[in-house]
Amino acid sequence: MLRIIASQYLAALILGFANSATIQPVIAVERPVFYREKAAGAHSVTLPALQDEACRPVVSSVHAAGSLLISPGLRGASLGGM
Repeated sequence: MLRIIASQYLAALILGFANSATIQPVIAVERPVFYREKAAGAHSVTLPALQDEACRPVVSSVHAAGSLLISPGLRGASLGGM
C-alpha cells in the first residue's frame, strides 16, 4: 500500500515539475507587461475577480460530477447496477 501511495506522489511531483517548467517562461514574459499596464492604469482588478467568481460554480460542478463517476470504481462497484 505504501508503494502505491509513494508512486502516486512521485507521479504528481513529476507532473508538477513538468508543468512548472512549461509555464515559467510564459509567466516571466507576462509579469512585466502586467506591471506596466497596472502602472499606466490600464488594468482592472475587479473584472478578473468577478470572472473567477463566475467560473467557480461551474468548476465545482464538474469536479463533483467527476468525483461521482470515479468513486464507485475506487470502491469496487460498477455503475451498471448488478
